[in-house]
Order: sequence, then structure tokens, then C-alpha cells
Amino acid sequence: MKIGIIGSGKLATVLAAACIQEKMLLEFVHSKTKSHALAFANKFGTHCIDSIQEIPCHLDYYFVCVNDDSIEKVAQMLPILNGTVIHFSGSQPIELLNNHHQYGVIWPIQSFSNGTFNTFKQIPLLIEANSENTLEKIKKIADLLSESVLQVNENERKLYHLAATFVNNFSNHMCTQAAFLLNKEKLHFNLLLPILNETVRKIETLSPLETQTGPAIRHDLKTIETHLDLLHDEPNAKEIYQVITRSIQQIHG
Repeated sequence: MKIGIIGSGKLATVLAAACIQEKMLLEFVHSKTKSHALAFANKFGTHCIDSIQEIPCHLDYYFVCVNDDSIEKVAQMLPILNGTVIHFSGSQPIELLNNHHQYGVIWPIQSFSNGTFNTFKQIPLLIEANSENTLEKIKKIADLLSESVLQVNENERKLYHLAATFVNNFSNHMCTQAAFLLNKEKLHFNLLLPILNETVRKIETLSPLETQTGPAIRHDLKTIETHLDLLHDEPNAKEIYQVITRSIQQIHG
């Protein structure tokens, strides 16, 4: 199974490592930044292609691992390819690749923040393709990369991406706000890690709706007012607190 990668960032790095682990042949890397492509090629023992027009047409799969705004432009710049062209965005349309004959999407439901990930097999992959024949090819490689593969349509993929934004990006921002408040007073964020881990552990077996706790769901007005008083110098954090409190109370009646 021969793979070519366009892009050399975090996702490309994780995918390259996963492909090599599964004994796939990484034939080339291309990146708009030559130094990045060279470093990537040296790391994974592959070839660096300077011009996108020089990309070979005979490979099985072409991974377009660029940022969302660049997918369509890169797809249009590619030569006519015999293999399957895949992008890895959770929110972008499959039709960005429609100038190719075989194309589709593999979206890993995971955030890659440091360029390495040791358990790609455990990451759910959502797949989509422009035809049944292409879907079979995409499923074949997805099944090698992960133990959890689900075919979805474009709207379902976008909804999963929206939900993941709440679960990952927004929850991480909540931790950022908490750390800022504590660090400002030279207090220790790491003391919150056990309660954070327990929150995640509970929703592995119960729904988030069932596990909600805190002053908002109890309508503990005295505690809420105390918290708001503590945030009098932090208008942004105060607004977030109020919005989330209202949302919890509305959902739980």
C-alpha cells in the first residue's frame, strides 16, 4: 500500500507514524515550506518533492494534511491522480476534492497538539467517500489505522466536529480560565486534576446529563453570588460563568 502525504504538520506526522507502523510505504512528502518537508522526510525515511506538479500519479492513497482553508487550493493544484485523494477535516465538505476521480474524508476524532500520538488504533475515524468503490478503498486503509471506523455522511461528520469542539476545545478553555485565576494568586492548578479526571471517568459509564453537579444545578444562589464576587475584576470569566450557569439551569429545569 503506497502513500503520499501533502503537508508536514502535526496531523501529517501522526499519520505517517501510524502508516509506517502498519507496514505501509510512505513514498513522498510535499510541503509548501521546504525545510519542514526535508525534516519530515528525514524523520520518516521518505522522499521530499519540491513541486506539487511533480507528485507521482500511481500511488494508492494521497493524504491532504493541510489546514482547512488550503484544502481546496491544494486539491486543484495536484495533477490528475490515479489513487484515492483524502482530506482529514471534520468540518470541510468532501466536494473540495471533486476535481479528482476517487476522493473522500477520514476524520480522526482527536486533537493532536504535540505531533505525536502513541495510540492511533484507539482513535475513532469517521469516513466518507464519493462512491461505493472509493468507500471500500478508504475503509480498507482506515481499518488498518484504527479499531473504530464509522461511515457517516457530511452533515453527521460536521455535527461530530461541533460536538468535539465543545468537549475538547471549550473544556480546555475552561481549564485555562481556572488556571489563570489560580496562578494569579500563586495557587496550584494541579490540585484540580483529580476532580477533572473523575469527571471524565464518570461520563465513561453515565451520561453527562446524569453526572452534572455544582451550585448551578442545585440553584445554590449564595455560592453563585460568592463566585461572581470573586470574579469582579475578571469580566470575561464572569460572563462565561454566568452563561454556563444559565445553560445548566435551563437544561436541568
